[in-house]
Amino acid sequence: FFRKILRGGYFSEVKFQKDLKTIETLYKDNGFADFKIDSFKLDYEENMVKIRIYLNEGKRYYFRNVSFIGNEKFSNSMLENVITIKKPLNLISSLKYKLGYGVNYNPKLYSRFKVIESLNNLSGLYADSGYIYAQIEPIEEKRDSFIDITFKIKENWKVKVRLINIYGNTKTWDEIIRREIYVFPGDYFNRSALMLSYRNLYYLNYFSSINVNFKPVFEDSSLVDLEIHVEEKPTGQVGAGASYSQLDGLFFNVNLQQPNFLGRGWTVSFLAEYGSRRQNYQVSFTEPWFGGKPILVGINIYSLNRYLFTFSQRNSGISLSYGRRLWNIFSRIKFDYTFEYITVYDISPLYSGTQFYDFWTSRNRVLSSSLTTTFSYDTRDRIFNPSKGYLFSFPWTLNGGPIGGDLHFIKFIPEFQFIIPNYKDKLISFFRINWGSIFSILSKQELPPYEYFALGDVGPLGLRGYDFRSIGTKVGSSVLGGRHFFRFTFEERIRPTDQFYISFFYETGNSWWAIKTIDFKNLYSSIGIGFRVEVPIVGIMGFDFAYSLNYRQFKTHFNLGPYY
Repeated sequence: FFRKILRGGYFSEVKFQKDLKTIETLYKDNGFADFKIDSFKLDYEENMVKIRIYLNEGKRYYFRNVSFIGNEKFSNSMLENVITIKKPLNLISSLKYKLGYGVNYNPKLYSRFKVIESLNNLSGLYADSGYIYAQIEPIEEKRDSFIDITFKIKENWKVKVRLINIYGNTKTWDEIIRREIYVFPGDYFNRSALMLSYRNLYYLNYFSSINVNFKPVFEDSSLVDLEIHVEEKPTGQVGAGASYSQLDGLFFNVNLQQPNFLGRGWTVSFLAEYGSRRQNYQVSFTEPWFGGKPILVGINIYSLNRYLFTFSQRNSGISLSYGRRLWNIFSRIKFDYTFEYITVYDISPLYSGTQFYDFWTSRNRVLSSSLTTTFSYDTRDRIFNPSKGYLFSFPWTLNGGPIGGDLHFIKFIPEFQFIIPNYKDKLISFFRINWGSIFSILSKQELPPYEYFALGDVGPLGLRGYDFRSIGTKVGSSVLGGRHFFRFTFEERIRPTDQFYISFFYETGNSWWAIKTIDFKNLYSSIGIGFRVEVPIVGIMGFDFAYSLNYRQFKTHFNLGPYY
């Protein structure tokens, strides 16, 4: 009965042939080099088919000696460093192997996959040094229960790049693409630099597809031309109309965001929202390559207000940004200086008697001067829906103190993301850990109420399965938040395309008032299913159906924006 439910379906000759190949791969990756399928038989009975497969497993083999012949440019020791034969797997790969095959990985066991992987690594080593025409053939010699592998190498000649031609960029300027390419005319061909360029172009998020090929120059076999074919995609977000929410009521809005303005790589945004509880105005501009160098400069002018049930807040000011790469393209440092006036009003009487209630009710507005320094290391292949890589980000904010203003505190919100591809980049394991802490510089000054960490819903402090700002220290019946928070997210994503994924998720976290009250046994957790899709003009849309493991109730969440 369960077999019919889990394995039932229409018989497909194409899928059956793929299954036969999968069986062969399973055996040949686990020592059975001589394995073959002798025959199979299909018995049709009414609307069912019974399949019998007759196997010949053969002998089980182990790796013994690995040698190289024909290599002149690289020593045997250098070649041995790049092959994976007889080498143990890393921790993640070992766990995958254990889960997939049910046994621990034995590096001495013959594996056709390891032979092919080593062949690709050797070809890559030569291609990184310009030898794109190098020919490498693995020769297997069986002796008793062992197999000796000899890589026969014909190095041929080094190749230089003559021209780099770009096709398909109907909007983006050539120079915006070329500045992300790390292979130059006159250089020897370098596969790693080309793959890095491919990653950079995808990371821009301007193109729906990118294909990189090389074309031999027939007049001179020592030269090749690179051909980069891109397909532009809509990058901007435009919106206008009326919206209603329980939090903000009815409001009208106009919104424009363009991360590739005029095809020059500039990021421009404009926002205007007006309603009884919501009046927001914002305009910003960012240049990621100031002066022809990878230096980011930006400006943001705004007047924004928020209604948070127990108080309202208005921020009006200007923010200036400066950022640059550090030792490689993955590492960055960014500085954001913000000068703003803040007003907190309509404060609930529930806060009466607290320090911040007295502080804010006695002032019309306060001046805030802050500097946020963010160090990040990002190897993800894409910003939205990445298939591999990791992100480490450590932003810390100094508010007041030596840079002036009426509010004085420091805040840290580090984040770590780890993305593991599992099946042809279509099944992705996503891990994220967040931590945040905020400390007052002046012992007698209470922190602003909007700076406390309160978790719930989706967004920067989201925790699906719970209401917006519902997790944290309470004042009366209202949630104020905490000075410290922790959040862990795991998602198993089904990723059929670059623009869409479905996720099965588990989340847990909490917010605490003080360090001494932190208790990792007391966490709010949820499980659920959701999706994210990148829609032209609109942006990233998402929906989550979550179940709170603490409250035993279901919650739905709609998301429009970059989070998750």
